[in-house]
Amino acid sequence: MRSVGVVVEIPWLDKVLLEMYRLYPPTHRIGRTIVAPVSLDGIDLNTGADVLISQWAVHRSPRWFDHPRAFRPERWTDDFIERLPRFAYFPFSSGPRACIGQALVTIEDALLLGSIVKRFDFELAPGARVDPIEGLTLLAGAQGAMPLILKKRAWDRPSIAPG
Repeated sequence: MRSVGVVVEIPWLDKVLLEMYRLYPPTHRIGRTIVAPVSLDGIDLNTGADVLISQWAVHRSPRWFDHPRAFRPERWTDDFIERLPRFAYFPFSSGPRACIGQALVTIEDALLLGSIVKRFDFELAPGARVDPIEGLTLLAGAQGAMPLILKKRAWDRPSIAPG
């Protein structure tokens, strides 16, 4: 998958989602079983061996991403997406075993993120760190806690005139 492609009318939101999934993929690793003997970088893997592929590590590799630990949605230009090798970005896996919930999750995330940033300014609490907890998926921290400070934005709701 090269683009989230859910929010075509809001390209910046699409870029933010792509970058969010790069740094914090829904799951940090996927497992596969070797179906035929193969040698990878001089290491022989036999049929039946299980391997783990880490999106977390690949998505943060300087081989594919400049400033790989920085949150930079602007990196997701059409040219960048075209040049990115197929498996340098795979937050929902890829191919026939890609996550069937990908479309639903990206739509939900776009709606939630768009609604939140429209109404609130937020920042990480002073001195707080986001240290993900490993499980089947990644949690933001202990019990999924995210130490954020939210400030309601002042905005006028547009009036809707009858007729």
